[in-house]
Amino acid sequence: ISYFSTCECLSDKRKYPSFLRTIPSDYFQSRALAEMVKHFGWTWVGALRRDDDYGNSGMAAFTEIAEQLGICLEYSLPYFRTYSKERVLRIIDQIKISTSRVIVGFFDTWDLETLLPVFFEHNITGYQWVGTEAWIVDPELAILDKNNILQGAIGLAIPKANVTGLEDFILDVKPLKSVGSAIFPEFWEAMFDCKYTVQNDSEGVPVCTGEEKLSDVRNTFTDMSLMPFLNNVYKGVYAIAHTLHKILGCKKTCPTKQQPDPSTISHYATCECLSDKRKYPTFLRTIPSDSYQSRALAEMIKHFGWTWLGAIRRDDDYGNNGMTAFTKIAEQLGICLEYSLPYFKNYSTEKVQKIIDQIKVSTSQVILGFLDNADLESLLPVFFEHNITGYQWVGTEAWIFDPKLAISDKNNILQGAIGLAIPKAKVTGMQDFILDIKPLKSVGSAIFPEFWETMFGCKYTVQNDSEGVPVCTGEEKLSDVESVFTDMSMMPIFSNVYKGVYAIAHALNNLLHCNKSCPTKQQPDPLTIWKDGDIVVGGAFPFYSSWETIDLSYVVMPPPMKCMSLDLRALQFSQTLIFAVEEINNSSSLLPGVSLGYKIYDTCSLAAQGIRIAMALVNGNENTILNNSCTKPAQVQAIIGETYSSVSMAIANSIGPFSIPIISHYATCECLSDKRKYPSFLRTIPSDYFQSRALAEMVKYFGWTWVGALRRDDDYGNSGMAAFTGIAEQLGICLEYSLPYFRTYSKERVLRIIDQIKISTSRVIIGFLDTWDLESLLQVFFEHNITGYQWVGTEAWIFDPELAKLDQKNILQGAIGLAIPKANVTGLEDFILDVKPLKSVGSAIFPEFWEAMFDCKYTVQNDSEGVPVCTGEEKLSDVRNTFTDMSLMPIFSNVYKGVYAIAHALNNLLHCNKTCSTKLQPDPLTIRAADVPCSLLGPHYPPQLSKEGDVIIGGVFSIHIKWDQTTTHVFTSVPQQPKCIGL
Repeated sequence: ISYFSTCECLSDKRKYPSFLRTIPSDYFQSRALAEMVKHFGWTWVGALRRDDDYGNSGMAAFTEIAEQLGICLEYSLPYFRTYSKERVLRIIDQIKISTSRVIVGFFDTWDLETLLPVFFEHNITGYQWVGTEAWIVDPELAILDKNNILQGAIGLAIPKANVTGLEDFILDVKPLKSVGSAIFPEFWEAMFDCKYTVQNDSEGVPVCTGEEKLSDVRNTFTDMSLMPFLNNVYKGVYAIAHTLHKILGCKKTCPTKQQPDPSTISHYATCECLSDKRKYPTFLRTIPSDSYQSRALAEMIKHFGWTWLGAIRRDDDYGNNGMTAFTKIAEQLGICLEYSLPYFKNYSTEKVQKIIDQIKVSTSQVILGFLDNADLESLLPVFFEHNITGYQWVGTEAWIFDPKLAISDKNNILQGAIGLAIPKAKVTGMQDFILDIKPLKSVGSAIFPEFWETMFGCKYTVQNDSEGVPVCTGEEKLSDVESVFTDMSMMPIFSNVYKGVYAIAHALNNLLHCNKSCPTKQQPDPLTIWKDGDIVVGGAFPFYSSWETIDLSYVVMPPPMKCMSLDLRALQFSQTLIFAVEEINNSSSLLPGVSLGYKIYDTCSLAAQGIRIAMALVNGNENTILNNSCTKPAQVQAIIGETYSSVSMAIANSIGPFSIPIISHYATCECLSDKRKYPSFLRTIPSDYFQSRALAEMVKYFGWTWVGALRRDDDYGNSGMAAFTGIAEQLGICLEYSLPYFRTYSKERVLRIIDQIKISTSRVIIGFLDTWDLESLLQVFFEHNITGYQWVGTEAWIFDPELAKLDQKNILQGAIGLAIPKANVTGLEDFILDVKPLKSVGSAIFPEFWEAMFDCKYTVQNDSEGVPVCTGEEKLSDVRNTFTDMSLMPIFSNVYKGVYAIAHALNNLLHCNKTCSTKLQPDPLTIRAADVPCSLLGPHYPPQLSKEGDVIIGGVFSIHIKWDQTTTHVFTSVPQQPKCIGL
């Protein structure tokens, strides 16, 4: 329940189902502001908005209404108080060159406080300001506006309100009354410019006594002009209290003090969108997708010759996606839609009236209803009231065979409707089972007594406080009642639920290889490389560069993922991790007495596999022996990896909530710098933000202003190219084309890329690709004579000698680009070249690696004549290939630095000097008992104000307006509360 969040976006109950507020939505404020501006005849205005959801959403609503009222916006500029000086100056310049003299300000007080001196400095004065509730009533802002920049501003205020006794309560606050709350001493010192004795290390500063009187002070805190907002908080708390009062059945006393427990039950979905296996890989259903229904409906309408019709759709994923599919097919069949109107049962009267008006002025006599029965139940009386009768309705399975809707349609609005129904089905014994339900059979379930009372119009004795209402006995018979519950016409849908349960049971039966009994669970996916230790570090590397696509049936145990094309570079990365761990374990100065272990997995270059690995590293993935005590948690303390940006994003997104750091050595996508999405992602390589800028500067330097571009079709390529394009435009560089490519592209898609390059006139190609992409493209380029181009490359391929060797036709000759600075890790080359499979017993990848390196077979696998047998004593130093090539030492160094970063962090966490004080695992999410209610982060984030109660109400307020941005963020076992400033 918010007291001040007005963004219209928060009214979307599908996105924010539990959000409530005691302040009106900006939908109303935006409309009122537009009406006010129109009233004064200001039809040519400018606008400044806060660059967040409040400002952007509010201004979007204002703009839409303003256009309807004939008001024109000359400009609409975003602003946030953290904007750089250059961005603010661009705003000033825009205002200066404009001709409008009215500025609509969708801001808050803090934004204007930072802008006022800038406006004065650049003589932005004499404008008519129109303001929102967030600043127009704030007297502090008026006091700060010493140069009268905002003089004459008008706007909308929250209605005046008063809460009896609140002012006296606020002014009577004393820190001694709030023992244990750390914020009160700071507050008191700020109010009275004093210091408590224990903190008084400054001469001339008076000592706080705690007896100072707030009533003697005049400042923001003692100012009660914002009483309307305080009243909103007050109303919110009372709303909670009244709700709890009803939930707990309170009269003179409350019968229980237990916490209410909300629950949700959901079932059946046909939206075609749910067929997208990339977004919803584990979603299955026992009802066909709307893709089939939409096509069948269109075929049916075509069959009857109805080629001119209207449509009403449910305004959610079901209706919108279903109608989109129908529209596409209808166009192919020559069916024209006169209108397609959204509807939802909570639409306002005005929005429903617009639907009615549209139907009335239309000429089509057929209406397709992509709705459900609840929508039509609410629409039927409105249709009758406005004489929307005599139409031919075409319906979907969600309402066309519902007998309850047919009973509700007393005015025959839907008479003659046709549509598609779910095939009839019967589940033997289900009807008898449903009709035999009694609350006494479901002890402990609170819903059954309520259900029983509703079915039979009775009350149980304990609740029977109404005269004339019969007492429920629990022996009433459902078979004697005619209602929705006893109606079995929905048996086809019941059958879908039934089939779903059986599908799960059969799948489990197959997975567990059950015959007469089911054995224990299967072993988890094996680790690729591992070693135990007091503290374990995770590793995620793409040992293979591609994989075999498998069609998952969810009926039998899927075969293990078959990864292909062994990537020797990833093996080098893993060996670097092992080298760093061994070096640290042999060190007497870093983590003395504590051994590091590692668990290294193969991601197969696949994001989905990356998520599985992340969960394995977080959860442990070991068999549990119940009678053994647990000496340490199974999860790793940090993860080194992954190489690719897309896989890194998948892993970082999965483990972010667990506060386990992931440190990448090679993922450069700028998108990963977003700490809101990826709070625990770190890297030892710069972001593409810098590379994109440097590439653009390089291209500009050589005078190449007309260029083409190829980008890897994933987050790395798309994000990097987007950044390059933005900077290139500023530098006067024009892109003739920017084409995506991925090595799994079909031959046809690759040929389209070739054709585009051939018809282009630019001779410079920017390649935001990696080595694998160019390896697969080189032969195609030669075949189609794509030669003689100047290539500009990224760090992912420009300094890879293997690619240079493969480029035998000199396609890339003369390419320039940016490389990672040279680096050397002493001893690493010898360590990598000394690897032998016999040293890595239990790791399945090493035999395969050894066979690939020396073109031999181990005896047990030697079924090919003429192939030598591997001895395990072959020397890597005698081989020249990707694995023995050390030109990627700068990237190995990044892995090495990542491991050492973890070790140094652990060294600090465990308070190691000559020895470590503990070998216990640092736990980033510590839950401990404390005197105050603790958050998930334990006592390190106690609430500023707290009081115990049987039911706890949470409150979130911005008591400080900013935080100390000079503080360095570090990962610690005891998270430190950020230093908040600006009370």
